[in-house]
Amino acid sequence: MDASRGLFICLTGVLLGFGLIMVHSASITSWPTSFERVYLSRHAVFLGVAVCSSCLCATLPARFWWSVSPYLFVLTLMLLAIVLIPGIGTQVNGARRWLRAGGVSLQPSEIAKITLPLVMGRLVVRHRALLSHWFWGTFFLPLPIVMIVPLVFLEPDLGTSVFLVIISALLLWFAGWPIRNYLGGVILGIPLVGFFFSMKRYQLERIHGFLATWRDVNKAPYQIRQSLMSLGEGGIDGVGIGKGWQKLSFLPEA
Repeated sequence: MDASRGLFICLTGVLLGFGLIMVHSASITSWPTSFERVYLSRHAVFLGVAVCSSCLCATLPARFWWSVSPYLFVLTLMLLAIVLIPGIGTQVNGARRWLRAGGVSLQPSEIAKITLPLVMGRLVVRHRALLSHWFWGTFFLPLPIVMIVPLVFLEPDLGTSVFLVIISALLLWFAGWPIRNYLGGVILGIPLVGFFFSMKRYQLERIHGFLATWRDVNKAPYQIRQSLMSLGEGGIDGVGIGKGWQKLSFLPEA
């Protein structure tokens, strides 16, 4: 094992361990109940599955992922379409993002975070000559983004939609996509974004609320206001592991 790979593994281990501690800190109280311990034990199980899966994937050659990326992309598209069907996709708090069978749930938009960069990378390598072309570079190469992101947005999941666009844009940037193609994509995307926001007014209101925070904190959305209170209480380094108070039913779904 070379030094760079060893450093990568060590840093990954440190981050995973830190994340496990933070899950424990954010879910446990002074007198922990069995219900509160579920968060830590469940995260530990998921972490173990993720590490084993990562080790398995690392043993597979890069050529394998090159070959299967189109099929994984099509499978992701199908799952994202299926999850939007009433009666099949599970709706929670107005969002239809999950497929559930028995006690197992699957969130297709999380799979898209892997399959979209894979297929975008394959597309860029196979059609590198099209990167600088004004038409094919603008309309053909970003096609996977146009196919996946609207489906994620309709769930609705604004955060994941933005993440997918940013990660794909960075991939194209490092591949050498010209600035003019970004401008073309932005111009074409503005009407589409406006249409989607008109369908989901609360998401536009959420952005307005975020911007209003810097003018008058009293107009800030509830969760942003709670975040600012926590930052004011603990500063950058916080109040200490396990001592946070936002977990004491101050935040919805937390």
